[in-house]
Amino acid sequence: MSDTQTPTEASHALPLLAAKLEAIGPYRLREIIGEGGMGSVYRAEQTEPVWREVAIKVTRIDLGSAGSLARFEAERQILATLNHPNIAQVYEAGATPDGFPYMVMEYIAGQGLRQYCDERRFGLRERIGLFIDACRAVQYAHQRGVIHRDIKPSNILVDDRSGAPVPKLIDFGIAKLVAAAPGEHTVAGAVLGTPVYMSPEQVNAAADVDTRTDVYSLGVVLYQLLAGVLPRAEASGDARQWRDEVSTLAKRPSRKLADADNAADIAAARGMSLEALRHGLSSELDWIVLRAMAPERERRYGSAADLAADLQRYLDGHPVEARPVTRGYVLRKFIGRHRLETAFATLLLLAVGASLWVVVGAWHDERRAHEQAELSATQAKAINDFLLEMLSAPDPRVSGREVKVIDVLESAASKARDAFPDQPLVRAALLETLGRSYAGLAEQETAVGLIREALALRREATGADSELSLETENELNEAVVPLQPIADTTAQMKDLYQRAVPALGERHPVSITALNNYGTLLVYLAGETEDEAKAAAMREEALDAQRRNLVLREQVYGPDDERTTHARNNLAGTLRSLERYAEAEPLYAENLERQLRLFGEDNHYTLTTMDNLALTREQLGRVGEAMPMYQRSLDGLRRVDGIDHPATLQTQVTFGQALLAHGDRDRGIAMLTDVIEKNASRGEEHFLTRRARRSLADAGVDEPVPAEPAAGERSDTAAESGRAQESAN
Repeated sequence: MSDTQTPTEASHALPLLAAKLEAIGPYRLREIIGEGGMGSVYRAEQTEPVWREVAIKVTRIDLGSAGSLARFEAERQILATLNHPNIAQVYEAGATPDGFPYMVMEYIAGQGLRQYCDERRFGLRERIGLFIDACRAVQYAHQRGVIHRDIKPSNILVDDRSGAPVPKLIDFGIAKLVAAAPGEHTVAGAVLGTPVYMSPEQVNAAADVDTRTDVYSLGVVLYQLLAGVLPRAEASGDARQWRDEVSTLAKRPSRKLADADNAADIAAARGMSLEALRHGLSSELDWIVLRAMAPERERRYGSAADLAADLQRYLDGHPVEARPVTRGYVLRKFIGRHRLETAFATLLLLAVGASLWVVVGAWHDERRAHEQAELSATQAKAINDFLLEMLSAPDPRVSGREVKVIDVLESAASKARDAFPDQPLVRAALLETLGRSYAGLAEQETAVGLIREALALRREATGADSELSLETENELNEAVVPLQPIADTTAQMKDLYQRAVPALGERHPVSITALNNYGTLLVYLAGETEDEAKAAAMREEALDAQRRNLVLREQVYGPDDERTTHARNNLAGTLRSLERYAEAEPLYAENLERQLRLFGEDNHYTLTTMDNLALTREQLGRVGEAMPMYQRSLDGLRRVDGIDHPATLQTQVTFGQALLAHGDRDRGIAMLTDVIEKNASRGEEHFLTRRARRSLADAGVDEPVPAEPAAGERSDTAAESGRAQESAN
């Protein structure tokens, strides 16, 4: 039986599509790489407007059903927004001439997670590290209201083309939206997914399946990844017996392994002896796996992030939440992490008889750390439950209109201020999360108000220079940039950096981000400074900051991390502000190559790098290379961010200026006029409107131009894009 079929599917499935399809639009189908009851997956080549390899899944949804059509459209809209380094990118969707819906996705030339690890004899720690990345992808989808419902090793491909293994979650073909699409309902007895990885509620076709069904499936994947066996045999033809079995607690992985005929081979595939593997599983890992796979939803981890966090605690040698806490257990974990110190304390105990207090004191410290971890987990679950409730609440059939993200956020924000009255830190985390969401929608005033409230709560609870407070202060400084003079924000960011380094250390993420933001803001400030000597000094200081920022990020995060690519772009933007274009160009070019390889072209950050590189090449006189790159960047940002997103309009301004500068007057004027119209809701003083109007005035078009310093207008555009790429993580 194919692993994409279930016992409830008719044995007379529709004919395979291989013989019928050779091409879909600009896609030439080369071979089938997956087949199941729900459809076929092809490796294909896109021939225009660019060449690339893609994967196309052609499904068999009943297009005669209004409910199915609504659900497919809702899925298409949501999946198009999933932009995560561990999720295969969805490029577009449509229907074949015969009416079969299809999805065009990033093609991953990799193996399934289990096969990849087995062939390379990865040990338990390496497997868990990759699995944690997969959990982060699932959590990202959940936060955007998408439940995968078909998580299994073959749907977690490992792409190692960059030199390091990167798990990629694929196949959202039967994903479910937390907030149901209009007309959607669960058909009684309809079971979609792969039986052996399905939760009890999914097996029983429950109408209220939530994100914890994916947590269960992740637990099964982890069980097999670590122990080499499945918790239960493949489903038999007796559906009732199968449902009864999946509703009982599974046997511990270590015990299931002991019963396997090929146990020695399984251990060898992990580079371990059988006894070492059983011992490695029989403590925390047994507990973690079984908690993820608890038949009752309320006993599972509350989210994929909680599962990942407990696995990280295991890797770090801390007590895990899944295992009951005893004094002996906590003490053993402390000793495991501090073997040298503990051995020395033991020698002193034997010699002096008084050093037992060292270990006892350590135990108390460890216990407090564990209690803090429990508090963090409780906070995360409370916030997750609150947001899921908000996301599930809107019913478009009641209001008769499309429910938008902003509607859900407004409802959530109004309730968040009164939520968790006895837990101010939980309320602060919730307010900050909502503020960040508003900032992502360019609703800056609302974002700033929410983050300010979160900062006040955290300062009162933990102090002004605590990690939580400094982290939130950085979020606030980033959100407030468009709303106040750049000199004020620059001074605030410098003050934050100078307080973060002694409090948290230079390599802490908050310190690194503050350094980056301070350097970037200095470039803006230099562009608004009429004193050329002062402006030059600011740019040199910014250059030093961005060079240090890049070194720190490469050391802390690695050269291919998204945060490091942001820093590389910001350094290049600073070099451009100093008119050192020949030094900036190779940095942008290197970064674009990395981002295309790591994140794909349909990625906001990849496309803004492309815009920066186009501008730099234009300034180097390489106009023939720059113009197609401008167009490619603009087309991509319109597709990824939307036609009126600030990043899209910023690229449109830069492209329009270039068209005017190089002879395509009518097209340049049309582009800049269009920016003013699309940006009207942000007000006449918005920097994009001001730049578009000034460029039109310089071209002799009769447009009123608000007063604005002209210094550095073209040269700081790259820094604007660079700042937009910064992450507070």
